Amino acid sequence: PLQDLTVSDEDSLCLISLWAEWQHHGRLSSKFGTSRYVTLDSEKFANLAWRWAGPFYRYLQIFGVLLTDAVEKRSQEAGEDFTITDMTLSKEELLTLSEKAQKFDGILRKYTYHSEAAEAS
Repeated sequence: PLQDLTVSDEDSLCLISLWAEWQHHGRLSSKFGTSRYVTLDSEKFANLAWRWAGPFYRYLQIFGVLLTDAVEKRSQEAGEDFTITDMTLSKEELLTLSEKAQKFDGILRKYTYHSEAAEAS
């Protein structure tokens, strides 16, 4: 069903498509004046992230897993009455996921550092 959603300048559309297969159905239009948006090729994003690897890539992997899980949980909890939209999670929810990803990444870094230090000695 067609839904009218309000999008602000801080909202992300289709963010999940960077980590999961996403089929878009519908259209984006503006009721008031013109709108600007930026597109990002998810395949190029993944290749660039992979090329740089390192800590930021690890963070992106963790964030992607958390985001995909959050969207899937939201869908399961709501049942058939829920439609996953391009704006499934709020800015606050995305910030919480980002903070969780940073904490988990910190744990992985500590574990990796301690493992490497133990092997070196």
